[in-house]
Amino acid sequence: MALLIQGPSGEATTARCELCGNAIVGPPRYVIVEGSRMMTCSECAKYSSGEWKPPERTTRNLQRTRRLQTKPAGDAPLREETLRIVPTYSTIIREARERLGWPLEQLAYKVGLKESQVRKIETGKLVPSLKEAKLFEHVLQIPLIEAAETGGGSTGSKPQTLTIGDVIDFEDEARE
Repeated sequence: MALLIQGPSGEATTARCELCGNAIVGPPRYVIVEGSRMMTCSECAKYSSGEWKPPERTTRNLQRTRRLQTKPAGDAPLREETLRIVPTYSTIIREARERLGWPLEQLAYKVGLKESQVRKIETGKLVPSLKEAKLFEHVLQIPLIEAAETGGGSTGSKPQTLTIGDVIDFEDEARE
């Protein structure tokens, strides 16, 4: 059975090995790998140079953590990982500004960015952050952010994110 831990918003999530990314079955191993403290599965613990003891989770620490992680009331926004800026953002922004008859300086002032940043965004040399894209959406009344498409890949126990184990060449594998 996989280890369940409390996630940032209080929900139960499966603990994952910080080296291989697999779900941790049984107790996690708190080890030191290449000078970094990690929580790993028992299989990846063999690559460690030592162990460490995690800090005890007291009620006081949990209350402080929960208080810092609380979000304002209201509709929960989509997670940023699920959002993306449309590929044609530069054309949409430039055409909307021209349609309103605004010079570049006026748009820069209204969104609170430097004129050079807005120019680079309009020419596609700079991709705006999600926060900046939301500002452009609000000021110009245009859609720039959409839900990211999720791949229909296999649903295994391994996450689709890159883990440190994906980039480290372990000595055992290098000799083979």
